[in-house]
Amino acid sequence: MIRNKMLVMLFASNIIALHAASSSTQGIPEYPVLCVPGQNELGSENWYVMSQLGRTDEASLHRVETPDTLIDFGQRFCQRHLTHAYKTPSFTAQLSDTDGYIMHATSQGTQTSINWLANNPDKQPQLKALVLEAVMASANNAIAYNGVDHFLSPHVARTIIPTFWTYNPWGMQAIKSVDKLQDKDTPIIIVHATGDMCLPYAGATAIYYQLKERGHNNVYFITKNNSIDHVNILDDRPSLVQAILAHHNIIPHKNIPLINLDDFKPKHWQFHETYSYLRFVEWVHSAIFWSACLYGGYKLYKSYNPQFKQFFADRGITSLSSLLAASTSRIRGFRAA
Repeated sequence: MIRNKMLVMLFASNIIALHAASSSTQGIPEYPVLCVPGQNELGSENWYVMSQLGRTDEASLHRVETPDTLIDFGQRFCQRHLTHAYKTPSFTAQLSDTDGYIMHATSQGTQTSINWLANNPDKQPQLKALVLEAVMASANNAIAYNGVDHFLSPHVARTIIPTFWTYNPWGMQAIKSVDKLQDKDTPIIIVHATGDMCLPYAGATAIYYQLKERGHNNVYFITKNNSIDHVNILDDRPSLVQAILAHHNIIPHKNIPLINLDDFKPKHWQFHETYSYLRFVEWVHSAIFWSACLYGGYKLYKSYNPQFKQFFADRGITSLSSLLAASTSRIRGFRAA
């Protein structure tokens, strides 16, 4: 008798659980998606994003254009295109209906997305999920990966390649903008191949470390080992992203295999050294920029005002090297404060 009652209770509890899951699934809207590709419109194609989200209709997908000539690696011009896509009537109408949106970005588009979110904090509350595939932690890191070093290559490329003239090595970089992502509960999925030939795997580990260190609770890192893929990295395993998004009730749970999400939450402390080095590189580029500005001002005012020369001389600044040392000391003081 007791055994029969237990079986009835177990059956009833399963029915209630299934009903609750079904109700939850039915109540999930189809959020519009901003598809932010990399350079030359590569990555985050509609067919691929549809497979990652388990959708059959591309009406809710909104593709963001990338600059054809003014290549700035996710800085000003790239963000203008993203803003334009966000303001299109079709996207705003769907956003109004669902009160939320998803961003799927690839390569350069990952930096564009992070920088754009940092510059538009009012757009962050409605972001339901951010998928970053082939992460660009910083364009300086990307250029160095295909060049000579982190300090010289970005400036050489900007000087000799006409399409790079709008890029600022000291400007916005994803590794600096991540600090301005406010919602700590938004699911963020990082996808990167260990042998990516365009962007270093180290950049993805640095962004993952930074997000976890800043208190983001729902960050996932999907690594594709022994692969050189740069775009469409998970075309053979779309269920991974689907399972994560379904776990957070962002897409329906139907026909999605169960996976252990802890497999995609590696210990972030192991990437501390990589993160620290990349932040140091960005700090050096900022120091070079501000030193150049100070030195330019110094030379300009010195030529017009002899008293200005004495002002610098009184402080031991008589050359570019002494000015660089003084500005570096000042920057360190600001960082310590």
